Amino acid sequence: MPDQNDRNNLLQTITHDNQSFLLEQISSCMQIIATELAAANTAESLQRPYLKLKAEELIHYLFMGLAKRNDTPVQVINSSDAKMIYRVKERILMVMDKPPKLKELAKFSGMSQSKLQRLFKQVFGNSIYNYHQSFRMQEAAYLIKEEKISVSEVGYRLGFSNLSHFSRIFEAHIGLKPKKYAINSR
Repeated sequence: MPDQNDRNNLLQTITHDNQSFLLEQISSCMQIIATELAAANTAESLQRPYLKLKAEELIHYLFMGLAKRNDTPVQVINSSDAKMIYRVKERILMVMDKPPKLKELAKFSGMSQSKLQRLFKQVFGNSIYNYHQSFRMQEAAYLIKEEKISVSEVGYRLGFSNLSHFSRIFEAHIGLKPKKYAINSR
């Protein structure tokens, strides 16, 4: 069984190295805390401790998320590569109904496929395809819950021709089958 130091190699690297790293970590828990902060209406005498507590909570979830990335090697990223990684991310998220094509993204970014994959995974904690798929399922959940669009329409809109495949992927990412999610969202 690996010891604590082996399991938290990424955390060790970012907390003990004097280099700058580019890592993005957003979780649903962090989004909830941000929403709570935006809506907070605390008495002035409690505002400072409340903000401190929420900041500590955000840091906790940040490091919990980063600790799950232990298999991702970390390297310093120059500013032009960092900007390009975010442009690649934007390009991936512009088209929800088709999976990203690595060869096209590499050409767009001016990076080799392996460099693009490595840097993308370092920054976002996921492969390009899995990042796209995860975002696509978040979009599906939003369309079902907020826009009240039928499950079949959402599946087709997001590029699925096989609704049982859509249902399996949705459940893997969201935790419920889309029909059950729709019923629970009413």
